[in-house]
Amino acid sequence: MNLTLLDRLAARRPQTALARAKALEAAQKYHRAFQLFAIAAQAGVTEAQAAVGRHYLNGQGVLRNPVEAARWLRRAAEKGDTASQRDLASLYVSGLRESEVTGAAESLFAGVENSGTDYDAALRWAMPAAQAGDAEAQAVLGTMFMIGPAHLRDLEQAQFWFEKAVSHGAPQAHLGLGVTLLQRGGTAEATRTAALHLRKAADAGLGSAHYYLGIMHETGTGTAADPEMAALHHGLAAKAGVRNAQARYGHMLLAGTGVKANPVNGETWLRRAALAGDTQAALTVANIYAQPGELPPNHAEAALWFRRAAENGSGEAARALGILYLSGAADARDPAEAANWFARAAQAGDLPGAYNYAICLFQGLGVARDEAAAATWFHRAAQSVVAAQYWYGCLLAKGHGVACNPREAKYWLTKALQAGMAEAATALADLP
Repeated sequence: MNLTLLDRLAARRPQTALARAKALEAAQKYHRAFQLFAIAAQAGVTEAQAAVGRHYLNGQGVLRNPVEAARWLRRAAEKGDTASQRDLASLYVSGLRESEVTGAAESLFAGVENSGTDYDAALRWAMPAAQAGDAEAQAVLGTMFMIGPAHLRDLEQAQFWFEKAVSHGAPQAHLGLGVTLLQRGGTAEATRTAALHLRKAADAGLGSAHYYLGIMHETGTGTAADPEMAALHHGLAAKAGVRNAQARYGHMLLAGTGVKANPVNGETWLRRAALAGDTQAALTVANIYAQPGELPPNHAEAALWFRRAAENGSGEAARALGILYLSGAADARDPAEAANWFARAAQAGDLPGAYNYAICLFQGLGVARDEAAAATWFHRAAQSVVAAQYWYGCLLAKGHGVACNPREAKYWLTKALQAGMAEAATALADLP
């Protein structure tokens, strides 16, 4: 066990083992401390059970294992240990499922697959800890009522528990209360109070608080619109790793809004947001490299970012990627790859992309020729794409891929003509 003689002597009695473990923990001798805590915990000592859970949670003296942490914390929590109740609730909020804790026994070092917040289990343990006055548990409870699932969401309850936690000075509670007050809306006084709490959270270094303050200054919510203050707060939030702030700050740097224009730094922050999963930021970075501007065009780089945005569901990015492949700007010209991305754009609801896909289908460009499918996508795109109105009208006039219908053809060709497409006039003249 790697214990000294004094450790082994202390291990003979649970309370002595607990006292010795606490001394070793204070001296940062975590491996020996954990072993003695485990001895006392197995004997049923509540404080030791909580300590074993904490060591598993933090990886002190033992490999980190959230499942084992939860199992030991649960034993202490069932005996009313407030800190264990709070930590157990936090584990459930962070993605641990109750079934992983109460299910069949697992290996001591079993991996944990986070499968989403277990709000009901978290609520069951956060509530008694919050009622006992634990500020962190109160903040956790407020967060669950603020952003939890529909059956749990209750902004009035969120405000109640955040106000409780705020009385202890918890920065996260100030953040939560500020956001809750903004979400609830109401009076100008409530908005000013929200800003006050957000400033306290921001002063404590919480990046999300800076982000919300940036939004307030950007939109003039509860204060006069102030682009410079908005840029300041978004910049601080961006540096703290807040993805939405990184995207907003990047856009502000690109446009010189509230801050001196700096396209290079703007691209850097947008890139960070894109790498963190922001689809619109990825699309913006792609567009920066796709066209001449402050930064030199780089179609290979543009294709990389268009692909990232397209794979996140952006129809606009899929269409742009198709155009790059069709023109050969991204790589060698590849009509099949172009058609593939146009199809993805169309399926994502991008109407210009639907038009491009219809062209590919009608002409057999990178895909098998299919007039009927082409007509379907031309019709879809005709909601707003003038060229699609023209093409769909022509197909109706000639019965290509769709039943011949001169009356319907006239309707779509007239729309195209009224939108400024001169070719529609000739097609209208040819109608029977």
